[in-house]
Amino acid sequence: MQQAFDKKHREVVLLEESIGTANALFKYARATYVEVLLTQEEKLNAEKEQVEVKMELVGSKINLYRALGGGWR
Repeated sequence: MQQAFDKKHREVVLLEESIGTANALFKYARATYVEVLLTQEEKLNAEKEQVEVKMELVGSKINLYRALGGGWR
């Protein structure tokens, strides 16, 4: 799970850089605004997936803690 989260984090970082590149290309009329928006959409989707993986990671840690006898129940 941690490896999946790390991969998603790297993907988000790379997509953040690609947004900067897309904006620069748009500034110099080498890309359309739609391409910039699509790049931003890809980053948002990757961030959503990163949050989902983080939730699964935290949930699995909680389940492990409970299985080992921790918790209030």
